[in-house]
Amino acid sequence: MTKYLIILISFLSVNTHALTNKELFQKINDNYFNLKSFEVELVYRLYKGHRGTEIMDSYHSTFRKEGKRSYRNIYGDEIISGEEIGLIVNHELQNIRIVPADQEELFDQNFQESWDYCQNVIIKDLAEGKNISVFFKPHPNLAYSRIDLVIDNDYWVSKMAIFYSTRLNFSKDYFNPQHDVSRLEIDYKSLRKSWKDTQGLTNTEKYVIKEGDHYVTTSIYKTYELIQ
Repeated sequence: MTKYLIILISFLSVNTHALTNKELFQKINDNYFNLKSFEVELVYRLYKGHRGTEIMDSYHSTFRKEGKRSYRNIYGDEIISGEEIGLIVNHELQNIRIVPADQEELFDQNFQESWDYCQNVIIKDLAEGKNISVFFKPHPNLAYSRIDLVIDNDYWVSKMAIFYSTRLNFSKDYFNPQHDVSRLEIDYKSLRKSWKDTQGLTNTEKYVIKEGDHYVTTSIYKTYELIQ
C-alpha cells in the first residue's frame, strides 16, 4: 500500500495555476517542500461504496524520511529506500527483495499526469481548515473519480479520501460475488517535522551487504531469501 502515501504527497505537487485558488495550493506545497526530514503516522480505512460506512479493511503505517533515505513499515513489512538500492523486507515470507533506489520524495511527478483529466475543484471552509474536492473525468488511465483533501488552518494535511471508480469484489464467497466501488480514507497523524534516524532504520546494510557484483544478506537475516 505504499502507493497511497505517494498519492498523498503527489497530490500536493499539482500544477497550481490550473486551479482556482493558486495561493492556497502554494501554501500547502511550500509546507511539505521545506521539510528535510519528517515522520508521519498513517491510518488507512477501506470502505465499500463511495458513501458506505462499513469498514472492509484497516491498517496502520509509519513513514520516515531523512535526506535521500526513507523507511516505512506496513502490515509488518519494511520498505527501505537508500541512496544506492531499495529494499522490501517481507517477514512473513522471510525474503528480501532488492529494488531500484527510487527515492520517495515529497512530490511524485508521475501522479501529475492525472491532472490532465481534472474536471472540477470545490473548496469548502471548515471550522479548523478547508476541504478540497477534486473531480476527474472518466478515463481508463484513472482508477479513481474523486479525491478529497482536508487541511488545517496552517495548510498541513490531516485527511485524504480517494474515491475509486474501479469495482472490487467484497464477497468472501466465491460463488456469490459482491462487486462495488470503494473509498479509501487516510488519516495523517503525529507529523514530526524533524526526524533523526538514530536507530539506523534507513541503513540498507543492516539487511544486505555488497560482495563483488552481488548482494548477500547479513548474518541477522541469513535465513531470508534474497531476491535481486
